[in-house]
Amino acid sequence: MREINVEYNAIKTKLRKKVQSLMSVRVHDTVFVNGTECEVTAVFKETFIAKAKGRHKLAIFDKKTGRGIYNKKYKATPLLKD
Repeated sequence: MREINVEYNAIKTKLRKKVQSLMSVRVHDTVFVNGTECEVTAVFKETFIAKAKGRHKLAIFDKKTGRGIYNKKYKATPLLKD
């Protein structure tokens, strides 16, 4: 049982880091939206705007959830640096 708790805590801290990295996103950072590489073009208190690289598509995302504000099928994930 102790081994399971140790593994659970390790996974929980990894997930927490991923969520916090979206909270600290800055302009010109790279994020992935449904597998497409995007550049952050604007950052606000609770949202940010990401534009697909090489395209004209952009969307507004919630920093807490990573979901698109106007299109819920879009999911932003940060580019994790090890």
